[in-house]
Amino acid sequence: MAHSAVHIAAYSRSGITQAAAAALAGMLAPAVVVEAIQPVHAPYGILGYMRAGWAAIRQATWPIAPIKPGSRNHVLVICSPLWAGHLAPPVRAYLEEAGPAYFWLAALLTHGTSDPTMAFTEIEAAAGQRLALSLALSDADRVNGAAEVKLSGFAAALRRLAATEGQLDTRHFTPVASRLPSASSGRH
Repeated sequence: MAHSAVHIAAYSRSGITQAAAAALAGMLAPAVVVEAIQPVHAPYGILGYMRAGWAAIRQATWPIAPIKPGSRNHVLVICSPLWAGHLAPPVRAYLEEAGPAYFWLAALLTHGTSDPTMAFTEIEAAAGQRLALSLALSDADRVNGAAEVKLSGFAAALRRLAATEGQLDTRHFTPVASRLPSASSGRH
């Protein structure tokens, strides 16, 4: 990994996901590029919190600042909080804009007690690509110290994945039709 083989794109409303992404980047340095996913109009306050959860449940997207995909990166790690058990709308917008532009896709999710299974499926549908690696960190992981151990193992797996440059496997991509909400693939 002589060049920046890993591109981390992270969205965080409260700072928890950003802290996890920063810790992961520190473990992967110097072969990493970090990008913050910035919504154009982020919702604030209690009404914003409720709007955010409702938008996640509806699997909506929010306008985001232009993305900066890396030209030499071949692993995209998408970092997102779970909102009502679903992917955050700014992250969904990022994935739809970036598309399957990377050799490998990985995900780091932060959550309270939600089951991350649905959000992992939503990531694959929005990106048009299957996840090669995934990690979900709960609030309990942060409190009891398990988050650092899990992040360390995730970083090691990402380094191994990044070392496979040029070994693209078409099984990691989903057909474009399955990315559409009306498709019958079960990825809604």
